Amino acid sequence: MKTRKLFAVGSAAAAVALSSVLISAPTASASGPSCNRNWFCLYYNSNNLGAWYGTLTDEPNLDRYTFQRVDESHSAGDGQPVKNNAASAWNRSTQTVRVYFNSGYRGVYDVIPARDASGDSAPNLENTKNNNASILWMQ
Repeated sequence: MKTRKLFAVGSAAAAVALSSVLISAPTASASGPSCNRNWFCLYYNSNNLGAWYGTLTDEPNLDRYTFQRVDESHSAGDGQPVKNNAASAWNRSTQTVRVYFNSGYRGVYDVIPARDASGDSAPNLENTKNNNASILWMQ
């Protein structure tokens, strides 16, 4: 009887802990091991290598976000600010996305087309490589 009671209490505590983690997880930015379908992601290095950041929304100022490593072999840039540090992008969405040089969607920008027939668009940044401050999804 004691074992069953302890198990029930332990299970309830684990459920509460898990639900608080799920509730507090951010919905606008990526927190998994890779760029998910329909997301727009920036990478610390060229050719979609190194740590990454992903979003589903416009971001007028990238200064509050940091890159997250994919795994041990893709950890360059882990914890670095996204603003002014991205070298490549991966657009897995059906919308074109612009990466701007300045905050507030100003200045020169790179156009990252919606995913192509193969399912994705993953170019290196040119106009905003390591000088990027905002992301705008085009309608």
